[in-house]
Amino acid sequence: MWAACGCRLNWVIGCYRMKKNEKENVHSVSSLSAVLLIIAAVLLFDIVLKIDNSTPAPLKIADEKNYPDRFIAERAQNHLRQLTSIGPKVTGSYENEVLAVDFLKREINFIIQQSNRKQKIELDHQRVSGSYFLNYKPYGLVNVYDNVQNVIARISSAGSSNHSLLVNCHFDSVPTSPGASDDGINCVAMLEVLRVLSKQSTRPVHNIVFLFNGAEENPLQAAHGFIAKHKWAKEIRAVINLEAAGLGGKEILFQAGPGNRFLLEAYTNNAPHPHGHSAAEEIFHLNLIPSDTDFRIFRDFGHVPGLDFAFARNGYVYHTKHDSFEKIDLGSYQHVGDNLLAVVKALASSADLPTATLDSKEKSVYFDILFGLHIFMYSEQTAIVINTITIIISVLMFIKLLYDLRQSSLLEVIVNIFFSGIGQMVSIVLSFFVVILIAFILDQFNLTMSWYTRPKIIFGLYICPILLFLSIPVIIENYVIENISLSLGTRTQIHAHTSRMTWTFLLTVTTYFAIRISYIFLIPVLFNTISFIMISFLNLYYTRRTWLYVYLISLIIPTIVAMNMTALLFDIFIPILGRFGSNKNPDDFVGVLSVFGSLLIASGFIPLITLVKKPSTVIAGLLMTFFITLTCIAFTNYGFPYGDDASAPSPERFWIYHTNRVFHDATGNVRKQDSGYFLLNMDRNSPKSVEKFVPELKEAISIQTDCEQAVYCGLPIYISRMLTFHEDSTWIPAPPAVIHEPVTLKLMSKNKVSFTKVRYSFKSSGPDHYTIFLSPKPNITVTKWSFTPEIPEVTYQWHGRPTYFIMYGYGEQTDHWNFWIEMETPEHWTNPVMDIAISGKYTHHEKTQTEKYTEFLNQFPSWTHLTAWMANYHSWIY
Repeated sequence: MWAACGCRLNWVIGCYRMKKNEKENVHSVSSLSAVLLIIAAVLLFDIVLKIDNSTPAPLKIADEKNYPDRFIAERAQNHLRQLTSIGPKVTGSYENEVLAVDFLKREINFIIQQSNRKQKIELDHQRVSGSYFLNYKPYGLVNVYDNVQNVIARISSAGSSNHSLLVNCHFDSVPTSPGASDDGINCVAMLEVLRVLSKQSTRPVHNIVFLFNGAEENPLQAAHGFIAKHKWAKEIRAVINLEAAGLGGKEILFQAGPGNRFLLEAYTNNAPHPHGHSAAEEIFHLNLIPSDTDFRIFRDFGHVPGLDFAFARNGYVYHTKHDSFEKIDLGSYQHVGDNLLAVVKALASSADLPTATLDSKEKSVYFDILFGLHIFMYSEQTAIVINTITIIISVLMFIKLLYDLRQSSLLEVIVNIFFSGIGQMVSIVLSFFVVILIAFILDQFNLTMSWYTRPKIIFGLYICPILLFLSIPVIIENYVIENISLSLGTRTQIHAHTSRMTWTFLLTVTTYFAIRISYIFLIPVLFNTISFIMISFLNLYYTRRTWLYVYLISLIIPTIVAMNMTALLFDIFIPILGRFGSNKNPDDFVGVLSVFGSLLIASGFIPLITLVKKPSTVIAGLLMTFFITLTCIAFTNYGFPYGDDASAPSPERFWIYHTNRVFHDATGNVRKQDSGYFLLNMDRNSPKSVEKFVPELKEAISIQTDCEQAVYCGLPIYISRMLTFHEDSTWIPAPPAVIHEPVTLKLMSKNKVSFTKVRYSFKSSGPDHYTIFLSPKPNITVTKWSFTPEIPEVTYQWHGRPTYFIMYGYGEQTDHWNFWIEMETPEHWTNPVMDIAISGKYTHHEKTQTEKYTEFLNQFPSWTHLTAWMANYHSWIY
């Protein structure tokens, strides 16, 4: 196929170059110029990456005497060293419930002792229990918690204000990580901000509440406990939430509001290093990112607006042992600390804080350009006005093109515009087609995710073919209409106009539907329009080079912005694709993202291919780069997806549960009992990638029968989001796990509430993390239960029956958990009404792993990261 295309292309290009009249030679540029332009673009992209990853110069403790009111990064770093030295801090563990809590209380008490006498600072320690429905997409869960802990400090206002600003982090971590970035760095940043504010001689206008919550990873339990039940919760008017889904670099603002423009203004006007995009917010709300933050809890249950920040780069280490203290650059502390201190000060003195409410529906568009030097922010209404004006001017300039080219044949101009537009559409369709084709072929040959550790592979593997197919229709179109009288320069300008009209169309669509990514399309349309306004009114259409220089200068800022945005998207999403599940081909996603990024960066340059004397040189270079890249990933280790470099790890993730299972029938007898290793396959290559290291994988058996007979396939699913790919899991029979704290579920009573309603009361016990899986039989409905006031809408079906995922966790240990479920049945019903299961997760019990299980885990290569627990699953039919 490629050879045939190459021959046809050479013929087309050869025909195209046969006619070398003087007019063509005047406007043409050498192939060397094209190559130099591509090299310059690659170097510019590298410069953009380096500048974008830069952080402010950190302040040391020795600098404090010169900057008494500044955030001191080194002190925050020292705090994080102490916090992470505790190790993983799992809710329910001694490390989290005792050591981490003691550390925070000790440091806050020390700050209070050293504070200015004019300040009033209170420390509170909350233990709280509760429950609510967490509406994850696509599958939600009921979240029940007991005795989780919060450590809270409050700086009182000068005038006994009843209004408070909340600043939130979480100090717990997942079982396999010390949690340096997620979320330790933000907690120590809060400690340092609290210290700086405590030294001030004047109190804030409004109260400032610092919430260090101890159960976010459970998920999102302690934040709910605070906003639903704490004595200071009712005075909260806005929140600054601090999170992490990566490590180091700059924190990004990715959620703001809803409404309440003053929140964004406080950030844009005061943060010294602003970094945020409303496009990130729109993408986050599409549920493409399999994570969530406490911001949801404060917004949905406390009805509190706010700002949500997160470290998002280097997501490879997220929730792994590599999220360590040593890997965080000191500049990252300074970046988040400077911004946090400035915004907290601004909001704590804001006259708008007392009136903040979720009733405000106004949304804002915000984005930073030129690497955080400035962040633009305006309302949706303003965006509509700006976009509409730009669209109108863009269209008018397109119409004016016909007038400016009046010296030429109008028919020839229209023909050129028509073929140019057709070429644009064909090239875009071909680009999407070719990346999907490449992704499919790579998947068939087990070469997916070759870019995972080395994202630069994407350039040769996807971007070069995209640029090739974006360019060929333009070259062919010039060949088709070569006999018209329009000069080469004029035809190139027409291509640039039609390229702008493509972005104008997308700008129109996103403006009409009020999608807050429209600024991505606004920038190229705006600068392209300005350049052609200058070309038109200065009468530069027929100049040899002047119009080209004006046009190239107009591309500089849009190109930098596009490179910055594209790099951000790849930085965020490439690591996420390592936990996307095995049932989706991540190369499809990367290919589509590459098309978007290529169009955004290169669409302004593609029309210039018509000026190149030998475009075959450029085409050959793109083809050669593609084939060299493909050869490297197919026949060398260069394209191996994973890496164990200690300084920049990119591990393959495995969730492995050594599981004991017992299934009961409707009579209460055991119908099946077994044990094994449950592998939740987190990416496309799992478990094929480790088959030669782990021989037990050859003994894996199908779970299809279990999926037919048991809720959630009889697997100890940890969280409802895993239901999107749990049926593709691996089950390896193995000797039983040794579990010293088994789960129990006992039916205590069965009482008729009415002729058609029966209440079942249960008593359960187990480790600090366990779940209840419930599915009513056909014709049976859950009408009430003790978990939440209302029964949530069901989205996951099993055999056409609704299923409910009830998650339970505790901080300080409880003896048992009692709950009841009320079922509605047809009259005189005597058959079973439900399938119910309980599943315990032993997340910090490594010392009780069996020798066989340890040997199994030790076989996995160094480039893997294991979340290795023990679990059980017991089911009944009642």
